[in-house]
Amino acid sequence: MRLPQGCRIPPHVPAAPAHRGRRCVRSGERTNAGHHAKNEPARLGWAAPASMILPLRRAIRAGAVILRGGLSFVSLVFLIFLSVLQGVTELFPVSSLGHTLLVPALLGMHIDKHAPQLLPFLVALHLGTAFALLWYFRKRWVSIIQGFFGALGGRRTEDGHLAWALLIGTIPAGIVGLLLEKRIEHVFHDLRIVAFALLVNGILLWLGDRLQRARVARAPEELTFKQAALVGIAQIGALIPGFSRSGLTMIAGVGVGMSAEKSAEFAFLLGTPIIFGAGLLEVPKLFQAPAQLADAVLGGVLTGIAAYLSVRFLMRYFEGRGRLASFGAYCVIAGLACLGWFFCNPQSLA
Repeated sequence: MRLPQGCRIPPHVPAAPAHRGRRCVRSGERTNAGHHAKNEPARLGWAAPASMILPLRRAIRAGAVILRGGLSFVSLVFLIFLSVLQGVTELFPVSSLGHTLLVPALLGMHIDKHAPQLLPFLVALHLGTAFALLWYFRKRWVSIIQGFFGALGGRRTEDGHLAWALLIGTIPAGIVGLLLEKRIEHVFHDLRIVAFALLVNGILLWLGDRLQRARVARAPEELTFKQAALVGIAQIGALIPGFSRSGLTMIAGVGVGMSAEKSAEFAFLLGTPIIFGAGLLEVPKLFQAPAQLADAVLGGVLTGIAAYLSVRFLMRYFEGRGRLASFGAYCVIAGLACLGWFFCNPQSLA
C-alpha cells in the first residue's frame, strides 16, 4: 500500500490498512486535540511528568478527558490528592506545608508557586479546614463566645477565661505571620531544609511525649495568660516549612502542664481563628480568578471533609491515651527518608 504524499508514520509503528473515515496527518498539520493540549493552561500550577502523562494519553483519547468545563482527568486526580493531603496534615502534627512541598517533589510533580490559579485554590483549602474545625467544636465555641461577652460584663467564668487565653495566644503568631511569613518561606524554600525541619519536628514530638507523662495534667481553662502566650509563641515556628503548627502547639501545651488530649483541644481551638483569618484575608482573590472558582470550591469541600474526619480521629485518639511519640516516629522516619532521597536524586530538588 502506498501512502499519500506528505503522510508520516513513525518507524516503530507498522503501517495499518486504511479505514473509511480516517485520514493521515500531513507534515506541519496539527490535530485539534494536540493544539488544545499544547495551549491548555496548567491547572493548579502543576505540570505532570512525561512518565505519567504518556500512559494516560494512550489510555484516554486525545490525551485527556475534559470534565466540569475544562478540568482534565490528571488535574482532577491531583486536585483531590492535594485537597485530602491538606485536610489531613493541617491537623495531624506532621506539618501540612512540609508535606505539600515534599510529597509532590517525591512523586515527580512540579507546583508552580507563581501560577495565578494556585492562590485561590489554597485559600479555599484553608477555609475548608477552618469550617471543619468550627463545626466540630461548634458547641465549645458557643460557650467560649458567651463567656467572652460575659467577661466584658464583669462575670468571671472558665469559658470567659479560656476566651481571653485564646485571644492572647493568637496574637504572637498572627503578628509575625503577617509581617514575616513570605520572607521565612523564601529563606527556607530548600526541600532539604524542609525535610530536616520535619525530622526535628519528630524529635520535639517525642520529647513532648516524655514530658507529658512526667507531669500532672491541667485543663485549658486553668492556663494563666502568660502560659497561653507561651503556647501562642510556639506556633511561630510553624512558619518554617516542616514544622507543624498543631504539633508545636501541642508540645508547648504539654510543656505548661496540659495532657496530650487537652493540649490537642487547645491547639485546634487556637488554630481555628488563625487558619480562618488567613483564609478570609485572601477571599477577594478567589473572585479574581472566576475560571478556577469551581475547582477551588471543590477543593475546599474535600479539604473540609478530610479535616473533619481528621480532628474527630485525633480527639478520640488522644482521649484513648494516644501518644505524641507515634507521630514523632513518623516524622523522623519521613524526614530521614526524604533526606536520603534528595541525596541520591539531587535532580528532584530542581
